[in-house]
Amino acid sequence: MPARPANAVTALLIPALALATTRTPVSPPCLPVKPSAPAVKSSAIDPARLAGHYDLTVIATKPGRRDSMVVGEMVLWLDSTPQPTAPPNARPLILGEVYPRPGLAGMTTAEVRKVGVAASIDPTSQRPGQPGIRLLASSLRFGACPEGSFCEPWQQTDLVITQIDGQELRGRWRMGELELQYFRSDQADSPSGYFCAVRRR
Repeated sequence: MPARPANAVTALLIPALALATTRTPVSPPCLPVKPSAPAVKSSAIDPARLAGHYDLTVIATKPGRRDSMVVGEMVLWLDSTPQPTAPPNARPLILGEVYPRPGLAGMTTAEVRKVGVAASIDPTSQRPGQPGIRLLASSLRFGACPEGSFCEPWQQTDLVITQIDGQELRGRWRMGELELQYFRSDQADSPSGYFCAVRRR
Protein backbone atom coordinates (compact mmCIF):
# COMPACT_ATOMS: atom_id res chain seq x y z
CA MET A 1 0.00 0.00 0.00
CA PRO A 2 1.46 3.38 -0.93
CA ALA A 3 2.33 5.69 1.96
CA ARG A 4 0.07 8.66 2.62
CA PRO A 5 1.53 12.04 1.72
CA ALA A 6 2.65 14.04 4.75
CA ASN A 7 0.11 16.77 4.05
CA ALA A 8 -2.70 14.16 4.04
CA VAL A 9 -1.67 12.87 7.49
CA THR A 10 -1.58 16.44 8.81
CA ALA A 11 -5.07 17.07 7.42
CA LEU A 12 -6.36 14.07 9.38
CA LEU A 13 -4.65 15.07 12.65
CA ILE A 14 -5.78 18.70 12.77
CA PRO A 15 -9.52 17.98 13.25
CA ALA A 16 -8.69 15.39 15.94
CA LEU A 17 -6.50 17.85 17.81
CA ALA A 18 -9.16 20.54 17.56
CA LEU A 19 -11.74 18.16 18.99
CA ALA A 20 -9.44 17.27 21.89
CA THR A 21 -8.84 20.90 22.77
CA THR A 22 -12.52 21.90 22.67
CA ARG A 23 -13.93 19.20 24.94
CA THR A 24 -15.94 20.44 27.92
CA PRO A 25 -13.81 20.32 31.09
CA VAL A 26 -14.76 17.50 33.46
CA SER A 27 -15.81 18.62 36.95
CA PRO A 28 -13.62 17.33 39.78
CA PRO A 29 -15.06 14.47 41.85
CA CYS A 30 -17.20 15.31 44.87
CA LEU A 31 -14.84 14.19 47.63
CA PRO A 32 -16.16 13.15 51.06
CA VAL A 33 -16.27 15.69 53.89
CA LYS A 34 -15.93 14.57 57.52
CA PRO A 35 -19.05 15.10 59.69
CA SER A 36 -16.83 16.96 62.17
CA ALA A 37 -15.32 19.33 59.58
CA PRO A 38 -15.58 22.92 60.85
CA ALA A 39 -17.57 25.51 58.93
CA VAL A 40 -15.73 28.34 57.22
CA LYS A 41 -15.97 31.64 59.04
CA SER A 42 -18.97 33.65 57.92
CA SER A 43 -16.72 36.71 57.70
CA ALA A 44 -14.83 34.94 54.89
CA ILE A 45 -17.97 34.56 52.78
CA ASP A 46 -18.85 37.32 50.33
CA PRO A 47 -22.44 36.80 49.09
CA ALA A 48 -21.82 38.87 45.96
CA ARG A 49 -18.90 36.65 44.93
CA LEU A 50 -20.90 33.46 45.53
CA ALA A 51 -23.75 34.50 43.25
CA GLY A 52 -23.89 32.49 40.03
CA HIS A 53 -24.72 29.14 38.45
CA TYR A 54 -23.37 25.89 39.86
CA ASP A 55 -23.50 22.15 39.31
CA LEU A 56 -24.69 20.82 42.68
CA THR A 57 -24.04 17.28 43.91
CA VAL A 58 -25.59 16.12 47.20
CA ILE A 59 -24.59 12.72 48.56
CA ALA A 60 -26.17 10.84 51.46
CA THR A 61 -23.91 8.49 53.44
CA LYS A 62 -26.19 7.46 56.33
CA PRO A 63 -28.96 4.86 56.41
CA GLY A 64 -31.43 4.29 55.05
CA ARG A 65 -30.28 6.14 51.91
CA ARG A 66 -26.65 5.13 52.12
CA ASP A 67 -24.43 6.35 49.28
CA SER A 68 -27.31 7.78 47.28
CA MET A 69 -26.74 10.90 45.21
CA VAL A 70 -28.65 13.62 43.41
CA VAL A 71 -27.31 16.23 41.01
CA GLY A 72 -28.73 19.35 39.42
CA GLU A 73 -28.22 23.02 38.74
CA MET A 74 -28.04 25.48 41.63
CA VAL A 75 -28.51 29.21 41.06
CA LEU A 76 -27.59 31.77 43.72
CA TRP A 77 -28.51 35.45 43.44
CA LEU A 78 -28.34 38.59 45.55
CA ASP A 79 -31.64 39.27 47.30
CA SER A 80 -32.27 43.01 47.57
CA THR A 81 -36.08 42.92 47.79
CA PRO A 82 -37.53 45.18 50.51
CA GLN A 83 -37.84 43.64 53.96
CA PRO A 84 -41.36 43.12 55.30
CA THR A 85 -42.66 45.89 57.51
CA ALA A 86 -44.75 45.46 60.63
CA PRO A 87 -48.26 46.95 60.84
CA PRO A 88 -48.56 50.11 62.97
CA ASN A 89 -48.28 49.42 66.71
CA ALA A 90 -47.42 45.75 66.09
CA ARG A 91 -45.05 43.92 68.40
CA PRO A 92 -41.64 43.17 66.83
CA LEU A 93 -42.14 39.40 67.10
CA ILE A 94 -45.09 39.54 64.72
CA LEU A 95 -42.59 40.09 61.92
CA GLY A 96 -41.28 36.54 62.28
CA GLU A 97 -38.11 35.72 60.38
CA VAL A 98 -36.35 38.69 58.76
CA TYR A 99 -33.21 38.19 56.71
CA PRO A 100 -30.40 40.71 56.06
CA ARG A 101 -30.17 42.75 52.87
CA PRO A 102 -28.45 42.33 50.58
CA GLY A 103 -28.54 38.60 51.20
CA LEU A 104 -28.01 35.53 49.07
CA ALA A 105 -30.97 33.47 47.92
CA GLY A 106 -31.16 30.55 45.55
CA MET A 107 -32.82 27.49 44.09
CA THR A 108 -31.81 24.10 42.76
CA THR A 109 -33.17 21.53 40.36
CA ALA A 110 -31.45 18.73 42.31
CA GLU A 111 -34.08 16.52 43.96
CA VAL A 112 -32.47 16.86 47.37
CA ARG A 113 -35.49 15.53 49.28
CA LYS A 114 -34.83 12.11 47.75
CA VAL A 115 -31.62 11.77 49.77
CA GLY A 116 -33.14 13.03 53.01
CA VAL A 117 -32.70 16.80 52.90
CA ALA A 118 -35.68 18.23 54.80
CA ALA A 119 -37.13 21.38 53.25
CA SER A 120 -40.53 22.90 53.95
CA ILE A 121 -40.18 25.09 50.83
CA ASP A 122 -39.84 23.63 47.34
CA PRO A 123 -36.07 23.75 46.56
CA THR A 124 -36.91 25.02 43.05
CA SER A 125 -38.78 28.05 44.45
CA GLN A 126 -37.70 31.47 43.19
CA ARG A 127 -40.54 33.38 44.84
CA PRO A 128 -39.55 36.66 46.52
CA GLY A 129 -39.49 36.09 50.27
CA GLN A 130 -39.69 32.29 49.82
CA PRO A 131 -36.65 31.09 47.84
CA GLY A 132 -35.66 27.45 48.00
CA ILE A 133 -32.23 28.31 49.48
CA ARG A 134 -30.86 31.08 51.70
CA LEU A 135 -27.30 31.76 52.78
CA LEU A 136 -27.31 32.11 56.56
CA ALA A 137 -23.93 32.57 58.27
CA SER A 138 -21.82 29.72 56.80
CA SER A 139 -24.66 27.53 55.55
CA LEU A 140 -26.94 27.15 52.55
CA ARG A 141 -30.28 26.59 54.26
CA PHE A 142 -32.99 24.59 52.51
CA GLY A 143 -36.51 25.31 53.75
CA ALA A 144 -35.68 28.62 55.45
CA CYS A 145 -38.83 30.14 56.94
CA PRO A 146 -40.63 32.57 54.65
CA GLU A 147 -40.02 36.12 55.79
CA GLY A 148 -42.58 37.34 58.28
CA SER A 149 -43.44 33.85 59.52
CA PHE A 150 -42.21 31.10 61.82
CA CYS A 151 -41.55 27.42 61.09
CA GLU A 152 -40.18 24.40 62.90
CA PRO A 153 -36.40 23.73 62.82
CA TRP A 154 -36.86 20.10 61.71
CA GLN A 155 -38.40 21.34 58.46
CA GLN A 156 -35.06 22.87 57.43
CA THR A 157 -31.64 21.52 56.52
CA ASP A 158 -28.34 23.37 56.53
CA LEU A 159 -25.68 22.53 53.96
CA VAL A 160 -22.70 23.69 56.01
CA ILE A 161 -19.89 25.15 53.90
CA THR A 162 -16.54 23.80 55.09
CA GLN A 163 -14.38 24.81 52.13
CA ILE A 164 -14.40 27.50 49.47
CA ASP A 165 -11.77 26.75 46.86
CA GLY A 166 -11.75 28.99 43.83
CA GLN A 167 -14.87 28.12 41.89
CA GLU A 168 -16.10 25.35 44.20
CA LEU A 169 -17.98 24.96 47.47
CA ARG A 170 -17.76 21.83 49.62
CA GLY A 171 -19.38 20.89 52.86
CA ARG A 172 -21.50 18.55 54.98
CA TRP A 173 -25.17 18.24 55.88
CA ARG A 174 -27.39 16.39 58.31
CA MET A 175 -31.17 16.18 58.40
CA GLY A 176 -32.45 17.46 61.73
CA GLU A 177 -29.23 19.34 62.52
CA LEU A 178 -31.25 22.37 63.58
CA GLU A 179 -33.53 20.22 65.73
CA LEU A 180 -30.44 18.73 67.35
CA GLN A 181 -29.13 22.21 68.17
CA TYR A 182 -32.44 23.46 69.56
CA PHE A 183 -33.68 20.40 71.44
CA ARG A 184 -30.59 18.17 71.72
CA SER A 185 -32.57 15.25 70.33
CA ASP A 186 -30.88 12.06 69.14
CA GLN A 187 -30.28 12.37 65.41
CA ALA A 188 -27.52 9.76 65.10
CA ASP A 189 -29.41 7.77 62.47
CA SER A 190 -30.72 10.75 60.52
CA PRO A 191 -29.78 10.99 56.84
CA SER A 192 -26.57 12.94 56.42
CA GLY A 193 -23.72 13.33 54.01
CA TYR A 194 -21.74 15.87 52.06
CA PHE A 195 -22.04 18.09 49.00
CA CYS A 196 -20.10 20.03 46.43
CA ALA A 197 -21.05 22.83 44.08
CA VAL A 198 -18.86 23.68 41.09
CA ARG A 199 -19.38 26.97 39.32
CA ARG A 200 -20.44 26.63 35.70
CA ARG A 201 -17.99 28.21 33.23
